[in-house]
Amino acid sequence: MLTRPFLVAGLSMFLGTLALGMATPGLTTWVAKLGGGPAAQGAAFSAFAITELFMTPWIGRVADRYGRKPFYALGLASYVLVAIGWVLFQNVTAVIAFRALTGIGSSLIFTMSLSYIGALAPKGQEGRYMGSFAPFVFLGFGIGPLLYGLIRTIGSFELLFSLMGLLCLLSTLIVIFFLPAKPELELAQTTQDDSLKFDQFDRFVPVPWIRIVKDSGMQGIFIARASFAWSISACFGFLPVFLETELGFAAVSIGVLIGAQQFVGGGAQPITGRLSDIFSRAVLAIIGSIAVAIALATVAISESYPIMLASFLIFGGLGTAIAQGAVQAEQVSVGRRLGLSTVAGLMELAFAMGILTGGLGGGLLIRIFGMESIFLISAIVTLFGGFAYALKSREFTKSSNTIISS
Repeated sequence: MLTRPFLVAGLSMFLGTLALGMATPGLTTWVAKLGGGPAAQGAAFSAFAITELFMTPWIGRVADRYGRKPFYALGLASYVLVAIGWVLFQNVTAVIAFRALTGIGSSLIFTMSLSYIGALAPKGQEGRYMGSFAPFVFLGFGIGPLLYGLIRTIGSFELLFSLMGLLCLLSTLIVIFFLPAKPELELAQTTQDDSLKFDQFDRFVPVPWIRIVKDSGMQGIFIARASFAWSISACFGFLPVFLETELGFAAVSIGVLIGAQQFVGGGAQPITGRLSDIFSRAVLAIIGSIAVAIALATVAISESYPIMLASFLIFGGLGTAIAQGAVQAEQVSVGRRLGLSTVAGLMELAFAMGILTGGLGGGLLIRIFGMESIFLISAIVTLFGGFAYALKSREFTKSSNTIISS
């Protein structure tokens, strides 16, 4: 598994997420220093989701036909352009505009990297490969904020964005010079039984959109991804404010609570990914969603920090790893039917939709029902995502068996 394509893709992803994780936490502070109010600060944080929403449905389809490597490198290179823009154009409008550009970069980077790893994975080892790739992502996003704090202590925002640009430039060069363009050629046996079609020039012939939309497996993973993203946005967007203002927790305690869950969840995915190759993914998704729902509900029903920390570590971290491991493994299986990059792009679309609607919907629900309600509602939405995936997975299995028997 630890082949050159896998390690190169992982290293480039780590450097990209490290750079983004290093710069993103300071955007609202940077906008405030430039004179932007709360609305501008919010736009600077969330503008990426709007552009990502429009990019993801079609970019994966194009990459399935013409190759992933050029788009992967382009996404990383766009981060370099963003870093340069933030250094040179120091005004609120420019910060928001270049933040919107990161949505294009993110849609390219995550769609291409995940579909690339999916193409490397042999049948029956989808969970193992996707789970083993996850630490590259969570380490980048986990270490990035720590570097942000260190750099801001000793330097300026200009230094921060310059380092971001250098890391992304290095990552771009690694992809250009060391990443093989066609991982499928190394594991050609994995596609021998697939239903995907190619023309006389060995180019992918896209699956009709109507077939993609009607595919029960695609529907299941899309709903799960959107539901989990909605809960992340609605819950964690307001969790720090609730814990600090309502319960009086220190900022460092809040950081430990959230960060510890992320590290446990990311660190466990290589293990839970392998479980999804052995056991029913539908069952694992249900178990994981129930565990995450328990962690989210704990915030609403308990004011004890030790209880919350234990719940987030055990139920939140491990539950996330179990549920995401199952869904990501299934993403590869669905991608083999409908196009790996096409499906990966749609999954990023689901994520962007969940993030946008979760943040907006969460604020509205808090106004109506109060702050505690958002954590209970997030728990319900998480449960819905897990059970919806299981139901749709069962529907696809039944339809497949019917086709085979006929």
